[in-house]
Amino acid sequence: MRIKVLSTKKYVGDLSKEIAQGKKRIFIQVMLFEPGKTVDKILLGFEKTDKKVKKKVFIDWLSLLFKNSKEYQERKEKLYVQLAALGIRVEFKNKPFILEKLFPYRKRNHIKVSVIDNVSYIGGVNLWDKEPEIDFMVKIESKKLSEFLARAIGKDFQKDIEFKVDNALSVVIDAGRMGKSLILQKVIGEAKKAKKEILFMNQFPPDGKLLSVYNNFYKNGGRVEGIIPGKNDFGFPLSTISLFNQLYLKLRRTSFEIHNSKKMVHAKLIIIDRKMAIFGSHNFTSKGVWMGTNEITGFTTDKKLVKELFFFYNKYR
Repeated sequence: MRIKVLSTKKYVGDLSKEIAQGKKRIFIQVMLFEPGKTVDKILLGFEKTDKKVKKKVFIDWLSLLFKNSKEYQERKEKLYVQLAALGIRVEFKNKPFILEKLFPYRKRNHIKVSVIDNVSYIGGVNLWDKEPEIDFMVKIESKKLSEFLARAIGKDFQKDIEFKVDNALSVVIDAGRMGKSLILQKVIGEAKKAKKEILFMNQFPPDGKLLSVYNNFYKNGGRVEGIIPGKNDFGFPLSTISLFNQLYLKLRRTSFEIHNSKKMVHAKLIIIDRKMAIFGSHNFTSKGVWMGTNEITGFTTDKKLVKELFFFYNKYR
């Protein structure tokens, strides 16, 4: 099984290349799929595929709210026509009830996954031109994993599920049940097992039970270090949540080291004792759980992958 960590830009180029070579299926699930240079590059890959290849793109309903202007809305409508002309089935996930439209951040599908034949990508990257530099996708060449994800993409699960790829990698999907998250439950469990060090990189500061685990570990002599954005650039609601979390850290008298990056951080990563890495779409905060968000996360002890993810983390310290 070959595994590789790809930065935002490298992922887009690699994804387009794999799409162009697709023979059986090309399935993408993402929160945002917006017109621009990023998606244009993806479309170039689709243009080279055979008509017989199954092609599906699942986008969260929130993407429909990104209109900005009449000209931008026209570009989006043109994009959907292009996708249809290329034989790509497009489906918008988690359409809200009338009252939910007043607060569209509830019940979002936050999963970012791509599957092309026996190649899978899991991580935090959206497909739009505004995606932050500090983000990544993990490319995994595994028939077993790709078969599972091909069945899972776009599906509405009634409960959280865990899939064991091999002894070094498992993938967990949260079904979006409000207040419940197998991913966060497992993350807290793994963090409690830490012996020497916990490193984290995230769009939001930690909170809730996970923050308590970090604080207790640090007070007992463990090393805890994190990287978060100094300023959250993803709009008023998310920047407010981020600010609230930072104030919460101060109230909890958190004293472990946190680096405030000058660049926007969108990566979701935890490294424990440099022996386990946790990555994917989950922000590892309780607020997303209480909003009933669909997520995907990988748990790995693969030495090569953990090492690559540590290098990614270390690059932005």
